[in-house]
Amino acid sequence: MLFPEFMYKRYGQDIRVDNDARITRPELVELGNHIAIDMGVYISVTAKIGDYVHIAPHVCIIGGATATLIMEDFTNIGAGSKIVVISDDFTNGLINPLIPLEYKKLIGSQIIMRRFSL
Repeated sequence: MLFPEFMYKRYGQDIRVDNDARITRPELVELGNHIAIDMGVYISVTAKIGDYVHIAPHVCIIGGATATLIMEDFTNIGAGSKIVVISDDFTNGLINPLIPLEYKKLIGSQIIMRRFSL
């Protein structure tokens, strides 16, 4: 799902987001320059995406608004990859994205992909 540039927290130059990509919270996403986000990509987290980044088809990045993905310059995510930034702790508490935070325990908070990571 494409959003107008003004809906993103930051929107650089030479960005291609495929029509079949879905970014659920564009207001929490910063896009650098020279970025390709391919078809079937799903992003539901706060994201800071650097320059010269490629997110290949059918990548799923989940965890909600309190989860953060940082992709530094020259990083890539391969086709079909799944990145879970925050998840329920299955050993304690209730499990469901609609359960209030006081009744569940989460693990994770941030993933950082350093320059030249694949």
